[in-house]
Amino acid sequence: MAHLKTLGLKALLAALLLFGAVLAASAEAKAWGDRKKDGWGEVTHSIEYDGVKREYILHVPEQILGSRKKVPLVIMLHGGGGNGANAVMMSKFSQKANSEGFIVAFPSGSGRFKNKLKTWNFWHCCGYAMKNQTDDAGFLSALIDTLVKNYPVDPKRVLVTGMSNGAMMSHRAGIELSKKVAVIAPVVGTMFGDEPKAKGPVAALIINGLKDAHIKPDGGVNETRFKDAWDGTPMQPILWQSQYWAKINGCKKEPQKIEYKPTVILYDYDCPEGLDVRHLVLESGTHSWPGGRAGHGGGATPTTEISATDEIWAFFEEMTR
Repeated sequence: MAHLKTLGLKALLAALLLFGAVLAASAEAKAWGDRKKDGWGEVTHSIEYDGVKREYILHVPEQILGSRKKVPLVIMLHGGGGNGANAVMMSKFSQKANSEGFIVAFPSGSGRFKNKLKTWNFWHCCGYAMKNQTDDAGFLSALIDTLVKNYPVDPKRVLVTGMSNGAMMSHRAGIELSKKVAVIAPVVGTMFGDEPKAKGPVAALIINGLKDAHIKPDGGVNETRFKDAWDGTPMQPILWQSQYWAKINGCKKEPQKIEYKPTVILYDYDCPEGLDVRHLVLESGTHSWPGGRAGHGGGATPTTEISATDEIWAFFEEMTR
């Protein structure tokens, strides 16, 4: 009889455990269901950071909803004067997320107005964020934590990319958040030469164009573009960006210069595995997202020499396999 009682107790415990697992699974399914009901495409969310409500657009592909599989996270940063919606339109990263199965966030910088003229603080640039010393690196860190907590994001596969002022902020994210960011991909951005040493190595793919009227290939001051939006510190030549990360990552100093395509030169550094630094320089590249759409009505026409979104995703996959 004692043996039968023991068996009965074990069966009861097993049933309770099974019931608990079913409840947990049901709760998780309901949570994902609620998210799906709220919308699985581009949905605007907000978090409060440093006493300020900060907005971001989140795109979660439908096939990810309800999945337990951890997926990559791409954070796409708009250019100066833009916003998250501008980045969605310009980069076409939502379409890429749908085909490849990752989550993409399009946060907005800070500014005096609610939904326009947003900027990122990259020390010497740009605008409102620079002048107010906005802690954008802290905001991006909090955003990463929020998305890792609430969505099936793999914390080891986080990419930060962006255009122009957003490209600069991608550099700053790599410099300050190397423990959370695996790869950066600045597009038509620049550096000023006095950035602090990065806290750790980060793989980097950098893209610039030789016909960029705002980020000069040889560096220097560009008063027409950044008047009243930056502090006047001269920009470094565009290759300074990849040289900076090559040094941080322990790569050999001189890159191999390769004709990647007929009008595209690749500067490929010899780096430790998973910490590659590559710099694509486009002969016809303008101040725009290659292969994407112009950032605004009067924006430069994007070159079609490459698709920046495709190149960035291929590099990201290679670095985080």
